[in-house]
Amino acid sequence: MARISSYPTDSTIQDKDSWIGTESTNRVTRNFTAEDVANYVVTSTSGVTGSGTLNTIPLWTPDGAKLGDSIITQSASGQGLTITGQLDVTEDFNVSGSTELIGSLTVQGESSFNDDVTFESVANFKNAVYDQFSNQGTAGQVLSSTGTNVKWVDNTATGTVTGTGTTNILPIWTDGPNSVLGDSGITQTLNANNKITNITLATNGADPNSLSASFGTGGSVRFTTGAAGEFMRLTTEVDGFYKSRFRFQNKVTVDRDSSSVGPSLDVGDSNHTYAAAWFRNGVVLSNNPSGVQVDNTSMVIGAGNNDVVTGSDNCLAVGNNNQILSDSDNSLAVGQGNIIRNNSDNSFAIGQNNIIDGTAAAQSVKSQVLGFQNNLTGSFSSFIAGGQNTVTTNQNAVALGFSHILAGDDSMFAFGENNTGPSGANDNNSFMIGGNLTGVDGNMVLGFRNDVSSYPTTDYSNGLGNTKFVVSVGTVTSSNAMIITEGGVTRGGGITQVPRIILPQQETLEFTSDADATTGGIPTGGLYRNGNDLKINFNETAAGGNEGLAYLTPQLLTASATGSGTVDPNYNLVLLSWTGGSGVYTLNLPLASANTNRLIRITTNGTLSGGAGDKIDITATGGDTIDGAASFQISKQYEGLAIYSTGSEWIIVQAKAH
Repeated sequence: MARISSYPTDSTIQDKDSWIGTESTNRVTRNFTAEDVANYVVTSTSGVTGSGTLNTIPLWTPDGAKLGDSIITQSASGQGLTITGQLDVTEDFNVSGSTELIGSLTVQGESSFNDDVTFESVANFKNAVYDQFSNQGTAGQVLSSTGTNVKWVDNTATGTVTGTGTTNILPIWTDGPNSVLGDSGITQTLNANNKITNITLATNGADPNSLSASFGTGGSVRFTTGAAGEFMRLTTEVDGFYKSRFRFQNKVTVDRDSSSVGPSLDVGDSNHTYAAAWFRNGVVLSNNPSGVQVDNTSMVIGAGNNDVVTGSDNCLAVGNNNQILSDSDNSLAVGQGNIIRNNSDNSFAIGQNNIIDGTAAAQSVKSQVLGFQNNLTGSFSSFIAGGQNTVTTNQNAVALGFSHILAGDDSMFAFGENNTGPSGANDNNSFMIGGNLTGVDGNMVLGFRNDVSSYPTTDYSNGLGNTKFVVSVGTVTSSNAMIITEGGVTRGGGITQVPRIILPQQETLEFTSDADATTGGIPTGGLYRNGNDLKINFNETAAGGNEGLAYLTPQLLTASATGSGTVDPNYNLVLLSWTGGSGVYTLNLPLASANTNRLIRITTNGTLSGGAGDKIDITATGGDTIDGAASFQISKQYEGLAIYSTGSEWIIVQAKAH
């Protein structure tokens, strides 16, 4: 074998490299790989041994042959080290980044800090401290900031002070020229945490020209000038405000040049053009604001006892124990015990114990109540004036007087007392004027105690419609003096209803003559029945009495040859005269269908020719006939006829030729 020194050196060791060695048991030469040797060195008890914790830097344990954990650990990311014990540096310690020391740091040698250093706890410098100019400073100098750095400067403060003081009282110079300190009149109060809770300013003695002030929780401020008529002025910066409360025991003047002599509160100057005062939230004006609640932009004026305005904007309560609640904006309650609630906005209640309740109303109430103990519920656009009225109509109810009850749909009107309107879901347009009346849908009743049960039965097919107007004269019991039924409307079978005037069917109104009626108590001008005739008592003594008087105003027409005219619907008598030469004049009749049961009289005067040269054709229109023909002709002086409409044709019921 060649000398080992003759082989070349290989500085790169690989796991499978072979090493030559001798086996200890038989002294035989063997090859050993670098990998096996490395494993043996690590695992053999005669080599380097030991164990450790992940990411913890190892160190030799006390026997010098084993490795164990040190107090230095590396973060998993490899970006930091943690030392759990003391770090002693005997040489230079250079840190290029930031360093955070949680505990204390003791530097025994000279140290230089080239960047910002923050001390959050005690900093104890046992040697010199250098400024930006590397100066240590001289005795008595102080380290002062230059704005961007620090430097040592002379301490210009000189002198020595003496004196004594009391704990928590701010000192003042009691003898300034002699540098003596003593107690001032300013005292601070500390809590258990040494926090200032109160500062008190006071003077000694009972000098009326003194200042006394206390600041803090529950504290007060009092300024006394001592001169009669003088007043205190409190000012802040522009737009400043006082967050808590001020209490003024005597007079307060605002925006005045001098104190007021009369009122306790004097606001604004008469020369100013702007508002004297603005109250931007709830306002209470009362000498007894017990139980008062006011929010938003509302106001309470008066006794202020249990007045509540809540959930309602821009409201005013004047009096005592008024309530405006639950979205009843822009409302007014004046008096005592009035309640406006549940979306009853734009309403007012004036008086005592009135209630306006918008529950179930189709829209905001917008109603007005005046009087006492009135109750309006679920009704909008209504008005009550009086007492103890109850209104539950959907809308448009008017109650004037006492103890009316109005329900139904809309348009209920009651004037007087103790009137009751219809209560059906679709009932409306009921008018009651008087007392103890009962309204009916679409009906007007006047008087006192009407009898609804005596209203006539309808017969639409014969033109007998609903009762619309009643005059009642009941006293102890209910009764009707006159009933008028509807007319003009078309109901069952397409028949137009004919208005009727119905008088009570009483025997006491049946008389044979005026004299008989007078004896029976019918006054002159009064109505009475004679069989099926309605007569007026003119107090005539002739047998049979009067037959009534009829006055007819004629429609005046001037006929001429080839001319024409039309019967006016407002006249029941047509009087014809003639002008010019002979010929034919056409007089047109109205439609029979539009004039059912109508009677029209037509006559000529003496202006027609003595012969038959002047002719007047009375002509049916719209396909109608007159006695089955298209027309009927008259041609003589003082000639006339009466015609009647059946609804489908005209019939001559009377004719006269002179």
